[in-house]
Amino acid sequence: MRILFVTPEYHQDGGTERSIYMLSHRISENNTVDIITSRFTHEPTSSLNIIKVPRIYGVMAARFLFFRFISDLLIFYRKLRYGFSYDIIHSTSADSGLANIVTAHFCMKKHYQLRKKSVSLLSVKDIHGFLREITLRCFMLIVSWLEKRCFNHRRTKRIIAVSNSLKNDLIHEYGVSPEKIDVIYDGVDPERFCPDDSNNIRKDKLTQLGIPLESIIVLFVGGDWERKGLIYLLKAFQNLQANNVHLLIVGKGDVNLYQALSADLNIFRSNIHFLPFDVRIEQWYNAADIFVLPSLYEPFGMVALEAMSCGLPVITTSRSGISEIIKNGYNGIVLHDPEHIDILTMTLRDLIENPDKREQLGKNARTSALKYTWQQITSETLSIYQETGKET
Repeated sequence: MRILFVTPEYHQDGGTERSIYMLSHRISENNTVDIITSRFTHEPTSSLNIIKVPRIYGVMAARFLFFRFISDLLIFYRKLRYGFSYDIIHSTSADSGLANIVTAHFCMKKHYQLRKKSVSLLSVKDIHGFLREITLRCFMLIVSWLEKRCFNHRRTKRIIAVSNSLKNDLIHEYGVSPEKIDVIYDGVDPERFCPDDSNNIRKDKLTQLGIPLESIIVLFVGGDWERKGLIYLLKAFQNLQANNVHLLIVGKGDVNLYQALSADLNIFRSNIHFLPFDVRIEQWYNAADIFVLPSLYEPFGMVALEAMSCGLPVITTSRSGISEIIKNGYNGIVLHDPEHIDILTMTLRDLIENPDKREQLGKNARTSALKYTWQQITSETLSIYQETGKET
């Protein structure tokens, strides 16, 4: 098959990006794959070709619409000029108006509604913050409208949702037919994301940060810290009052704001560490004892699956799609509401004080994660491609 992926970002810096990167790379082993993208780190091969769209800077909505317009224009041009015809055009979200397969990693309308509830325009402190919030909401409304149009268009034959909860969101928020949606969870590479039995990585990382080796390390990984509930983790961390517990926050976010929040919560500065995203993220999993993702809205949560694959006990919430593969108390812990700080604190303290429980949860998590390899996810995706080809 000749397959085209359309995605603005083609690298491994984030969950959505890593998902499409790994999937397309696997599919290219036995198929010809083209990638239309603005930013990439993968060099072209004989079976995987990169088609670059110019990247513009400025307002998010303008970047999104520019990429979408140019991508569709390129598809038309290549077909007319060179006769390129694709069996499958696979886009992420509404990034193309010509896709017949779409992977939904998000429901922007659901996110918009949650943001309206959690962030009041009247609470914004200055004019710059007010304008940023207005711009963000305009972007979210544009994407919501395009997602609804894309997901319901007759050209879109199948939608792959990364969790059952996201499937339900697409049905309820956009009126998508349930028969049109398949659920395929994101995958993990168990050879890359695996426990480090030697503990050498942990020693190197903790020494690098000046953390005593006997400390308990709580890890948070991700961007969009407000949606992922970092403030609730900080409040729970404040309640712990444990000098031997360190919190590592890996990813992109407003570091200055959250450092100020940490200071307001009287958290020892030496016990909280803000770190930029690292492409070798598996090393930070192997440096940790507990992984926490207390999200307010998380359609899946690939970082939690990667943590499970590395043998970490995971604490997350029922608002995360990853909770669908976690049996509470067996291979992880699922909290109902991240805003219940006392329950999050109690859960953290229980794992900190019980190393045997941490170990058993981690072992079970590793076993569970092995069911979601990229080989399995690729096989399921190719089956959908073949069915779509028969329909067309």
